[in-house]
Amino acid sequence: QTYTFGVGCPIMNFINTTASNAVIGSAYSLNVSVTGNTQPVTYSISPALPAGLTLNTSTGQITGTPTALSPATTYTVTATQSGSCSVTQTYTFAVEQPNSLVNVSTSFKIYPNPTAETIFVEGNTGGYMYELQDMQGKILGKGRADSSLIRINVSGLSSGMYLLNLKTGGEEKRVKFVKQ
Repeated sequence: QTYTFGVGCPIMNFINTTASNAVIGSAYSLNVSVTGNTQPVTYSISPALPAGLTLNTSTGQITGTPTALSPATTYTVTATQSGSCSVTQTYTFAVEQPNSLVNVSTSFKIYPNPTAETIFVEGNTGGYMYELQDMQGKILGKGRADSSLIRINVSGLSSGMYLLNLKTGGEEKRVKFVKQ
């Protein structure tokens, strides 16, 4: 009897398959290593990570302290064993402002976040519209700001996450905030 066989690649699985968002100025760590390998594995990522974050190509750890905002981006991590066996996994995350103060643009500040009773919107000038929404997009309140500082009473809202949309000129910004 003749038998033909070969040695195939081991089954490799990523430990984590999701990523949380990073925050400017705060330490970030994400383990993207694989299990099921018996030989050394090298890791690569595409596209390049945001400023301040690095991938350890030997351990599969993404670590660092982000230094700039980054929109939600999908990154592809490839784990390669012995140069011929590989597996990929995608991770999507953004680099956000700290919760304590969210800069909507150079002309707006939203604070405090989280809040129990009031959200303040501070702008260089008045003349913008705002809408308060729940996470499903239902409008809970709206108005026009004609001064550089307005307060929005949110004490009647249930605890949870909400959206504040700001519209001025051709610019529209959406900011998440937490009601305690």
